Amino acid sequence: MLNSKINVKITNKNGNEIDYHVLCTFDSKQTKKSYMIFTDFSSNSSHAFYVYYAYYEKNNYSLLKPIQTQEEITLLNNIVSSLEQELPIRFIKPTFPNS
Repeated sequence: MLNSKINVKITNKNGNEIDYHVLCTFDSKQTKKSYMIFTDFSSNSSHAFYVYYAYYEKNNYSLLKPIQTQEEITLLNNIVSSLEQELPIRFIKPTFPNS
C-alpha cells in the first residue's frame, strides 16, 4: 500500500532520532511478515533518495526489525523498482538504517 501519511521516528546507532516518511507498507504471504519501506529524503549526488527496509509486527510500527534474508531484500528491491515506475523519483536500494 502506497502511503503518504505515516511517519516514523527511529533512533540510529549514534542515539540521534531521525524522522522517516513511510513510502509503503505491505504484508507478504510468502514470508508471513509485514514490511515497511521508508526514507528520510536524503539523497546522493545524482539526486536519488536513500530508502530503507524493515519488517514489523502487524499494526505496530514502533518496533521495526532488520531484514533478515536475501530473499526478503530481493522482494523489497522489486517493490522499490515498482515504486520507481509509479513515482517520478529514483531510489538507492538499502539496508536497515541502524546497520
